[in-house]
Amino acid sequence: MTRDYISDHMVLADEAGNPVLDEHGKPRLTVFDTSFASENWNKAIRDRTHPGMFVRRHLEACVLTYLAEELRTGDVAVDGAQAYASWADQLISGAPSCCRTSAPRSGCPTSHGPFGRHCIPSWPTTAPRPTPATPTTPTW
Repeated sequence: MTRDYISDHMVLADEAGNPVLDEHGKPRLTVFDTSFASENWNKAIRDRTHPGMFVRRHLEACVLTYLAEELRTGDVAVDGAQAYASWADQLISGAPSCCRTSAPRSGCPTSHGPFGRHCIPSWPTTAPRPTPATPTTPTW
C-alpha cells in the first residue's frame, strides 16, 4: 500500500471474508477503533487536514508498537511461535563449542581462570548479619 492516508472506516466482513451488505445492497462500514492507543498516539495517527482519514505510516507504527508491547508482556500470544524460537534456547548453559573457539579470539576468558579463582573464595558462605533496626520516628 503506497497511499499516505487511509480511511478510518472499514468494510464489515463475515467469517468467509465476504462483505456484509446493508438493506440497500451497499457494504456496511464500521469505524476502526483506536481506543487501545494513548491520547498522544490518537493525535499522531490523524491529520486535521484530512478528516476521516489516518496517516498510514503513523497508524502502522502505533499498531506495531502496541502489538510488540503486548507480545513482550505476554498479553498476546502467537499460535505456533514455539516452532520458531524459544527463550530457553537463548540461555547460556555451559560453554558451547562456538564459545570455546571464539572466546579466545575476542579476549574473553573460556573459564573462570585467575579472576574467578580470586573472587570465589571471597564470597561469603553465609548471609551477612542484618543491620540493627532503625529507631522509630517519633510522632508529633
